Amino acid sequence: MGYLLLVTGGLQVLDGVMSYFFTNRGWVQELNPLLTALVSESIFPVLKIVGAGATVFALWLIGKRFPRLATFAATTVTVFYLAVIGWNLQVLIISA
Repeated sequence: MGYLLLVTGGLQVLDGVMSYFFTNRGWVQELNPLLTALVSESIFPVLKIVGAGATVFALWLIGKRFPRLATFAATTVTVFYLAVIGWNLQVLIISA
């Protein structure tokens, strides 16, 4: 479970870094309406890191009492962020 949490948090941070880097260079547009206003701010990567840490901590706490649920949730989040990062790379390659 520990490695899965590290991967989950790492993918969330990678998504934030990619979003910040790609959008600020005008290569892509942020499609998440909740993040559109924030992605151009210099605080955005910090917010993503804090959010990833909070997610990992919450999953770790859940895992102490409900390990199967936490593993399922962490796997779901990991697959989601793998899909998001794959989508980001696909859009970047197509738009290049």
